[in-house]
Amino acid sequence: MPNPEATERLSDQRRIYSHQITAGETMYIAPNKKHYPDKFLWDTCLIMSILDRMGNADTAAELMPSLLSSMDKKTGFIPNMVFLSSKMGWSPERRLNFEKGAKHSDYTQPPIMAESAWETYEAFRKRGQSDKGKQFLMQNFPDLKLAYGYFLETSDKDKGDYLAKIDNPHASGMDYLPIYENEKLPLVPLNGHKTWNKIAKSLNTVLIYADRLHTGHKKDFSAKDVAFNCLYARNLSFMSRIARELGEEKDERHFSALANKVGEQILEKFWNEEKKMFFPIVNGESKEIITVSSLYPIILTKTKPEQVEVIVNALEDKKLFNTNYPIPSVPRNSDKYDPSFEIKLIWRGGGTWPSFVNVFIAEGLARQSARQDLDLDLRIRTAALAINIANKNRELFEIDPVPREFYNPETGEGLRKKTVPEFVPSLFGKYISLEAIPEYIYPLAEARLAS
Repeated sequence: MPNPEATERLSDQRRIYSHQITAGETMYIAPNKKHYPDKFLWDTCLIMSILDRMGNADTAAELMPSLLSSMDKKTGFIPNMVFLSSKMGWSPERRLNFEKGAKHSDYTQPPIMAESAWETYEAFRKRGQSDKGKQFLMQNFPDLKLAYGYFLETSDKDKGDYLAKIDNPHASGMDYLPIYENEKLPLVPLNGHKTWNKIAKSLNTVLIYADRLHTGHKKDFSAKDVAFNCLYARNLSFMSRIARELGEEKDERHFSALANKVGEQILEKFWNEEKKMFFPIVNGESKEIITVSSLYPIILTKTKPEQVEVIVNALEDKKLFNTNYPIPSVPRNSDKYDPSFEIKLIWRGGGTWPSFVNVFIAEGLARQSARQDLDLDLRIRTAALAINIANKNRELFEIDPVPREFYNPETGEGLRKKTVPEFVPSLFGKYISLEAIPEYIYPLAEARLAS
């Protein structure tokens, strides 16, 4: 009898390899060969992690040096996009966003390279090839050190602030998230009439897009993003692990200390005691708008119990993030909530992203369930949420086995199917690991879900 799980994994691998591209001496896997044919930073990292969890560390190991080859060897800057494919040509969108002839974007993305590298090492180790895994780490560690050094050097460390800064809203990885929208932009009002509303939403899409282009070109934008910094802090911890594995004691201490500093400052500087929520700092001021980015401190190991409970409450609240298919990028009660994607700007209206959001949040919740300093009920709640997110992710792929870029958080329908008929990084959403949930917590969490 065929093994259904093995058959499914084989099908997923075939999907992934169908988007493999070779440009000169560079091999990479695009998110989608047609619409996203270039090399993307955190998409590549997620594809590495998918392959690692499938047990295919060899291909994952090839992707890391390919990704790091795009780095500026002087500064450590890695662009979020490298324009290697000729299929897209010099598209109108590129003409608007970047200078003519640009080889890559001029902003980065969340630096999750270290976690992906560690997963590749672990995948080698699990199949009895620890030496090969260690060789992979040794090969890439010098460039990884330089890449993470970029964020330290561009921070306000001289003022004692070690949070990473971004200079373009798109660098957050959550392109049109409302926290970076111009609140003074005069949008066309909706009046309830179906035809008018359709026209108004199309016009508003153009207005917001044009304003964002202006923001990107002004070069006076600066933000300290919550999700970006949480992923940065977590990956600094992985850099410390890698250094320890390689016997680099000085680097181990450096990255461990920096991870602690960034983690502490996330919990202090982004936390709004009055509003009881995490908010980003945009152009020097706290931007008090709740989005999915506000939930990312759940992935940190030292988030205070009160803060963990606030995030759990938000995920359980049907007015906020407890949708039929969680987790939407904006809460249900937001005036931007647009589950059907009528304003065509990704991340703005609440689409559910099974990979870029759900995997990180679910696995963060699973780790919280193992914390002895949290009360038992809160640990059960975190585990229940993690299990539910993993189950709902699976349902998305049962509704439609083709991985879509993001989904309607109410119906589970894949969105942007015509533009992006298949989106490889979303497959990561099928491989959430809940191993961190303690054995005795798991049945209690399942009972909570069933009640």
